[in-house]
Parts: sequence; C-alpha cells; structure tokens
Amino acid sequence: MELQTIKSIVEQVLIEVKKFGLKDSTMKIYGRYLNRLLLYFEENNEIYYSNPMIENFVGKITMDFNSKIITKRYYNALKRGAYLVKDYAETGSIQWKVYSNTCKYNPNPYYTRIIETSLFSSGLKTEFKYKISCLLRKFCCFLENIDIYSFEQVTFNTVKQFIISVKNTNSGSMNYILYSLRLLFDYLIKNGVITQPINIEFFRVKSARKILISAYTQEELERIIQEIDRNSAIGKRDYAIIMLTLNTGLRGIDIRKLRLQDIDWYKNTLNIIQSKTRKPLKMPLKGCVCNALADYILHARPKTTSQNIFVRNTAPFEALYYTTALDGIIERYCIKAEVSKEHLRSFHSLRRSVGTWMAEEEVAIHTISQILGHADMNSSKPYLSFNQKQMYACAMGFEDIPMSGGVLL
Repeated sequence: MELQTIKSIVEQVLIEVKKFGLKDSTMKIYGRYLNRLLLYFEENNEIYYSNPMIENFVGKITMDFNSKIITKRYYNALKRGAYLVKDYAETGSIQWKVYSNTCKYNPNPYYTRIIETSLFSSGLKTEFKYKISCLLRKFCCFLENIDIYSFEQVTFNTVKQFIISVKNTNSGSMNYILYSLRLLFDYLIKNGVITQPINIEFFRVKSARKILISAYTQEELERIIQEIDRNSAIGKRDYAIIMLTLNTGLRGIDIRKLRLQDIDWYKNTLNIIQSKTRKPLKMPLKGCVCNALADYILHARPKTTSQNIFVRNTAPFEALYYTTALDGIIERYCIKAEVSKEHLRSFHSLRRSVGTWMAEEEVAIHTISQILGHADMNSSKPYLSFNQKQMYACAMGFEDIPMSGGVLL
C-alpha cells in the first residue's frame, strides 16, 4: 500500500464526514478531535499513516480515560476520530457507526490484534462478529489473569479451566463460547500461531432449558402506542415502525433494512428478501400502516441519499445501524406506558405477539409459519405456548374416570 501522510488522510476524512450532513459547528468539533490525533503523530516524529500508531493512540487515550484524566464523552470522540481515519486509510471510505467499545473485557494489543484478524477472515456477519469478539475478549482477559500472555502457552487444561469458570455466569451462551473458541483455535493452527491443536470438540453443552418469552398483550400495546407523540418527527418514525411490525410480524433486521422500493403503494403490498432465510416474502399492508409510513416519509423523514425507509433522526441521516436501536425504541415507550420489563422482552417480542394473537384466533400453524416467514414450521411452535385458551382445553377433568377404592383405574 502506498504511504500516505496522516495529515492528508485527516483532511480527506473531514471532507467525507461533511457529506453526512453534519452542521458546521459539529465539523469544527471533529476538526479539533482530529488535530489531537495529528499532534500525537507529530510528538512521535511520524508523518505517515500507521495502523500501530492509531492503536497506540487509542491505547493512550484509553489509559487517560481509565485514570479519569479525560471524560468519557471526550474519550469516545477521540476514538471515533481515530477509527474514522483508520477506516479511510485502509478502505478508502468511511461508515458512520458506533466505535465505542461496550465490551467490558479489553485484553492487551497482542490478543486484540489476533481476535480482530481471525474475525476479519471468518466471513461472519458484522453483528455476529461483535458477539463473538466479546466472548473471545473475555477468554483473553482470563488468560492474562492467570499470567498467560501468548497463545503458545495455552493448553487443553487452560481452556477447560476457562470453561469451568464461566459455566455458571454464561450458562445460556455456552454454545456461543465453544463456537468462538473453535473459530479462534482453527485460525491459530492454520496461520501457524500455535503448532499443537486444541480439540474444542471434546466439550459438549448439555441440553438447554426451554425459556418461554412473554409476548405483549393487546392492552399493553395500546398503552405503548398512546405514549407515542405522533406530531414529532421521531414519534412519526417510531409509530410507523411499531405499526408495521404489528401488521407484518417482520423481524427487526428486516424492518431496519426495509427500502423505499420495497413498498408497492398501488397494491399496498410489501416485497422483500428476508435477511435470515434469504427467501422472498410478499405481504399485504393495512391502510393504517400505509398511512403511518406515508406520514413519516412525506413529513418527518430527513432528506438523505439512503434508500432505507427508517433512518436516524439526527445527522448523519443513515439507516439504523444495529437492530438494538429498535430495542431502545420499544423500551423507551414501555417505560412511559409503565409496561413491565419482563425477562428477555425486546423489540422481537412484538413479532412474538403477532404470532401469539394468530394462535389464539386458531389460525393454522402452517399459515402462521408462512406469515412470519419461517423457513421451518417448527420455528412457529414457541408462539403456541402462550395460547392459554387452547392449553386449558387440553387439561382433562376426572368426572368421567371411574374411581374404585380411591385408586384411578
């Protein structure tokens, strides 16, 4: 790769950031943050871009933050600027995304670099990479706590010790932990980082308990919808999202990725390729849903080049980057409506609510499966668990069972 001066990259990053529609006052703030990065390079007598220098800079500001020398807000801003520079230098473009590291496990640069490179070559989707990264970071921090600072020192017993240490705190995610370790050690052996393979297949996860996640009742959702300010821009967006979900039962990722061209306004239908199953799905839309969508698009949606229907309400006006943004939306209105935060309830519970209501109306299971876009009919079975009316019908009385001597015959 051709050497580039850090100054030229910073100048280009500011030009690219401006395209996201940020105000001039905000641009001046980004200029100050990036000047701090330039000063760091200058202090270290480096005029060319260097990935290790970026990581060293992030390491330094992280130590400053941990030592309470700088505030969290300033720390996150400096780190965002550094990683924007890194993205542009390595890819020639930038994406507006969250660079704040919400993982509480932060191993040393040696472990961090190997985790990042192993995930980069894995071909996994971005959101799944993040989950795996957090688990691998936890493993590497465990290694540091027992004074192991190289993967060459890791043995089968080391891995066993780690699994035993997390089996109680991470009992619900042991499958992910084993998958993460398998992915890491496959990478290490293929790239010659270690010479002796560690057989993760030796470990097995016991059958997990089936957890019933509570759906929202119709009364709860009525209270939630009443709390949405449909006169505000963000309220119009949130109302359209919730109404669309309750009408279609779409997964959060498909709501987030829904494009303007996916709606046929003449036929009032929605046409998408589902993100999870990669299968096409065509659904009719009720008039109230089309009205909610049109109200948002025409009167509240910011001007943007993004083709996604639902975008951020503040600059840069891009699509919602993570599906967790939808969890935040529903949680905000649950708090306002005083709807209890039951275990594992999230935005996905709206989809579960749709399936549950159909089951209560005795809609055939294969029809529920088709409407919800399930690739396997068995995926619809959890929705039947909440149909109390039908469950009560399965309970038999003892009136017609003959009794003799107090013993059932």
